[in-house]
Amino acid sequence: MLHNYLSKARLHILDGDQQGAHAVNHEQCAVYGREGHSSYITHLDWSPDTNFIMSNSGDYEILYWDIQNGCKLIRNRSECRDMEWYTYTCVLGFHVFGVWPEGSDGTDINALCRSHNKKVVAVADDFCKVHIFLYPISKPK
Repeated sequence: MLHNYLSKARLHILDGDQQGAHAVNHEQCAVYGREGHSSYITHLDWSPDTNFIMSNSGDYEILYWDIQNGCKLIRNRSECRDMEWYTYTCVLGFHVFGVWPEGSDGTDINALCRSHNKKVVAVADDFCKVHIFLYPISKPK
């Protein structure tokens, strides 16, 4: 369901309960277009308090969003350098830039997933390999 929303260039933020998501305090977040990404969204992660989103796009851009304050784009990305993330699937970000091999063209890493205990990251690449790194991996190889 998330893919359907992202392909339409808007993220629909819904409150949920045990019966599933329902549109209470429904907001729309335009993560594509004039204020957001200029290419398609490839990855998206939430902060533990659900107040922030980190997104990656097809043109290798990292954007950060302040959901609590009207889904505003955070222009100073260094403010997000030490932010914790509930999920970590974005292939681009401060905590994982060390997974990229020297000389890579931006398409070599296809998927990334941090473990639930936040100790390791699994990375899938274009060469049919899965690599495991200690998390965070914020130093170049």
